[in-house]
Amino acid sequence: QVGFGSHYAGEMKTLTNGMNVEVKPEIGRTLSTMSGHCSVKEVETMLQIAYLRFAKPLYSIRSLTNMENLLREYLRNRGIKPEHVFRDSLMNVALDYSPRALALNKNLVYKIKYGQLKDIYNGCFGDASKYTFIFSGNIDAAVLRPFIKQYIASLPFDKSGEACKTYATTYHKGPKVVEFKQNMF
Repeated sequence: QVGFGSHYAGEMKTLTNGMNVEVKPEIGRTLSTMSGHCSVKEVETMLQIAYLRFAKPLYSIRSLTNMENLLREYLRNRGIKPEHVFRDSLMNVALDYSPRALALNKNLVYKIKYGQLKDIYNGCFGDASKYTFIFSGNIDAAVLRPFIKQYIASLPFDKSGEACKTYATTYHKGPKVVEFKQNMF
């Protein structure tokens, strides 16, 4: 949960109340994306948010703490369901315990470090030149063009060539026997 500009992550719903606009960064196993959607009248707002998410991320210990607490509660509830524990265990084994593919668990949440989150986010979204921007929908190109010049063309770029690290996830090869134990309520 990263805010942007002078707005903390939790303030977004209040700021965009009544609007049909969202821009969210995502970091996956093999790629990072910044995706969004909006109504026709909120195109500029969407591009403003995209600009701020790339150029002016705002990190806060409060947001990180809130995220950690939510994750711990979610994982506590999820951990009592044998089908979730089994699926997570199966995926961890199948993907050879790849650090990028590990099923989220309470031990991983405790390992989250504030500085690492900033470094990961900045590594993935600090250089907008590595992204391809695609716009689709009911958009008038004449209206869109000045917003692209203002908000997309002015995004920061890093000539160092650093990019968001991606990790190839490979499946375990050959047979593997794993014993699975889980209490059933």
